[in-house]
Amino acid sequence: MKKLLTSVFAAFLLIIITVCTIEAGAQSLEDAISAVKRGDINYVRDFIEKGADVNLKDKAGCSLLCWATVYEKADIARFLIEKGADVNTKENIGWTPLHRVAAFTKKTDIVNILTEKGADLNVKDKYGKTPLILAVDSRGNDVARLLIQKGADVNTRDKNGMTPLDYAAKNNNAEIARFLIENGANVNSKGGHSPLYLALIHKNINTMRVLIEKGANVNEGDRSTLLHSAALSGMTDIARLLVEKGAKVDAKNEYGATPLHSAVSSKKIDLVRFLLEKGADVNAKDKTGWTPLHKAASEGQTDIVRLLIEKGADVSAKNNLGSTPVSFAIMDGYLEVVQVLMEKGAIVDEKEALKDAVYHKKTNLAGFFIERGANVNDRYRYGETLLHQVAEGKTDMARFLIKKGADVNAKNNDGETPLHKAARYGNVEMIHLLIENGADAGKEDNKGDTPVETAKKYGMDKAKQALRDAKNKYAAKKTATPSYSPKSAVKEKLFVNIHEIPDFKSAPRQNDIAVVIGIENYRGLPKSEYSKSDAGIVKDYLKALGYQERNIALLIDDKASLSDIKKTVETWLPNRIKKGSQVVIYYSGHGAPEPKTGDAYIVPFDGDPGYLDDTGYSLKRLYEKLGKLKAAQIVVLLDSCFSGSGGRSVLAQGARPLVMMAEAPVKANNLAVLSATEGVQISTSSPEKGHGVFTYYFLLALKEGKKSLSEIYETVKPQVEDEARQINVQQSPSLHPAPEKLAGRFLLR
Repeated sequence: MKKLLTSVFAAFLLIIITVCTIEAGAQSLEDAISAVKRGDINYVRDFIEKGADVNLKDKAGCSLLCWATVYEKADIARFLIEKGADVNTKENIGWTPLHRVAAFTKKTDIVNILTEKGADLNVKDKYGKTPLILAVDSRGNDVARLLIQKGADVNTRDKNGMTPLDYAAKNNNAEIARFLIENGANVNSKGGHSPLYLALIHKNINTMRVLIEKGANVNEGDRSTLLHSAALSGMTDIARLLVEKGAKVDAKNEYGATPLHSAVSSKKIDLVRFLLEKGADVNAKDKTGWTPLHKAASEGQTDIVRLLIEKGADVSAKNNLGSTPVSFAIMDGYLEVVQVLMEKGAIVDEKEALKDAVYHKKTNLAGFFIERGANVNDRYRYGETLLHQVAEGKTDMARFLIKKGADVNAKNNDGETPLHKAARYGNVEMIHLLIENGADAGKEDNKGDTPVETAKKYGMDKAKQALRDAKNKYAAKKTATPSYSPKSAVKEKLFVNIHEIPDFKSAPRQNDIAVVIGIENYRGLPKSEYSKSDAGIVKDYLKALGYQERNIALLIDDKASLSDIKKTVETWLPNRIKKGSQVVIYYSGHGAPEPKTGDAYIVPFDGDPGYLDDTGYSLKRLYEKLGKLKAAQIVVLLDSCFSGSGGRSVLAQGARPLVMMAEAPVKANNLAVLSATEGVQISTSSPEKGHGVFTYYFLLALKEGKKSLSEIYETVKPQVEDEARQINVQQSPSLHPAPEKLAGRFLLR
C-alpha cells in the first residue's frame, strides 16, 4: 500500500512539473518567434539548448520552423531541422512548413532544405490543397517549378475539385500553365470545369492560347460550349480565338440555342456580325422555336434586328406557340423595332396589335397603331371595346384611350358600359375618370342594372358611394360651366389625393440616401407656393419606399440656407454613401439664371438673385459634387425653373430671362435629372391640388405603380403639359439623359 501511494505521488509530481514546463515554454515561445522574425539565430539556439521543445506550437499550431519559413530565414530553418524539428508538422488548418513556403514566399532554398529532409510534397491541408496548388495560386512560379521538378503531383485536386492547372488558368498564369502541361498535367481534366473554361470566364485569353496550343478541346461542354459562354458574356476577342481554333459556330446548348442566340443576348453587335460572317445560321431555332430575331426583337435591340434581317433573318418566323418576332416587340413596347420589322415585311394584325399594346400598357405603341388607322372603339371578345378591357384597373391606359376618342358609353354583349365594369371591380378612381369624361351613370345593362346597382350586387360599397359622389360632382360642374365638354379630357384633370401614402411594401433600404429641400418662405423674395409642404410629402413617400429616417435630410425654409445646403450635399451626403447606395436629391423652390455666365442656380433661403456667385448654389457645382459620389444611381428631381421668366424663378433687377436647361453637365453614368421645365418655361403650382404641378404628378405616378425614372417621365410629361395649357402657359418636364438611354436603369421602386 505504501509503495502504491509513493508511485501515485511521483506520477502526480511529474504531471505538475510537465505542465509548468509547457507553460514556461509557451510564455517564451512568443519571444522566440520574435527572434526568428528578426533573424536572431543565437537567441533561437539558446532557447532550444536550454531545453525548449523544438516542436513547440503557438495557438494556431505553428511551430518555430513554420515561422522560419514565413520570415524566409533559411539558416534558422536549417538549425531547427538539425535539432529535430518535424518538417511535416501541421498547423491547425493542416498546413506544413512547405505549405507556408509555397503560399507566402518565393524562396526556393527553403524548399530545398525542407524536401531534402523529407518534407511531403503532396500533403494536403484541411481544404485539400497541396503546396503545389498554393504555389500556383499565389503565382510563386519558381517554387511551383521546383516542386514539380521534385515530383509533386501535377493532377492533384483540392476539395473544390481544382487542380494546379485550374488555378493557373483562373489566375492567367500562362507560364506555369505551360510548364504544368509539359510535365504531365491533363489539359482537359474536369473536376467541375475544365482549365479552358476557367480561363475563359476570367477573360484570360493568353492562358487560353497556351491551353489550346497544348490540346485543350475548344468544343468541350455538356450543357453548352465554350463559344456559347463567350458569346453570352460578349467576349468578342475570345469568341474569335475559339472560332479560329475550330469551335463550331452552330453548336447547340441544352436548350437548343446556338452561340448566335447567346451573342444577341449579350447585345454586342460586333460579336453578332462576326458569327454571321463565320457562317452562323441566322434562322436557327432553339427548343422553343425562337430564332435570334425573336430574341433581338423581344429585347428591343433595333440595330441587331436590322443586321439580322440584312443577313437573311425571316421576319415571319414563328416559335412553337406561333408567335413572330414583331409580336414580342409589341408586347414589350419596342416601337422602333416594330417599325423596322413592319418596314421589312412583318405582317401585323393592327386591331390585335392595338389590343396587345393596351393590355401591356404600352401607350407609345397603342398611339402608333391608332395613328395608322386602328379603331379605338373596335369590338373584341364578348363585344367589348378596349375601354371595357381596362376599366377594371388600368386607369392610365383608360385615360389614354379616352384622349384618343374611346366611347365611354359603349356597351358590350351584356349591355354593360365601362362604368359597369369599374363598378363591379370597385375601381373608385376609374369611376371618377369615366364620369368626368361623360360616362352615363344611369345606363342600364341587359338585366336592367345601372352601375350603382352593379356595385351593390357585388358588394362594392365604396364604388357605390363614389358613383353617387362623382355623378353629383360632375353634374354640378356641367351646370356651372355649360361650355365644358366631357369628351375633352385635357380640359379638366382628375384629382387624386396623393396625401394618402400608398403601402409600397418596400423592404428597408438601409444604404439609400435622400436630400429633400423645400423653400417656400424666403428672406426678401416672393414665396414659392407649396414648396414646403411638397418637400414634406416627398419625404413621406421616400419613407414609404423604404428609405430610413436617419438617411433623409429635410431642409425647409430657413433651415435651407446656402451653408445648410453646402454642408448637407458636400459633407453629410458623401459621408453616408456606401457601395450600392441609391441617392435621391429633391428641390422645390426658386431657381435663377446668372446672366453673365448663363449658369443656373438653386436659390437658398438667404439667396440674392443679384449676387448669385456669392449667395446661390449652382447646378453645375451640384452635378460636379454628385458626379464624384460612388453611388449606384443618383436621381435629381427639380420642381423649379431657371430662366427668370416667373413662377418658381427669380431674376436680378434689370436682367432679362434666359433660355436655361437643368441638364447635368457632368456626364456621370450613374446620374439622371428630371426637371419640371425646359427652356424659358415656368414651373407652375396648382391651388386646387395644393402642390407644385410637377411634384403632384410625379408622386401620382409613384402612387399608380410607375417604377423607373423613364416610365415616370413618360407618364408625367403629358399630364403636366395638359395642366399648364389650362392656365395658358407652357410647362414641359425634361429628362437627362434621354429616356431611351435609361432603359432598365434608375428604378425608384
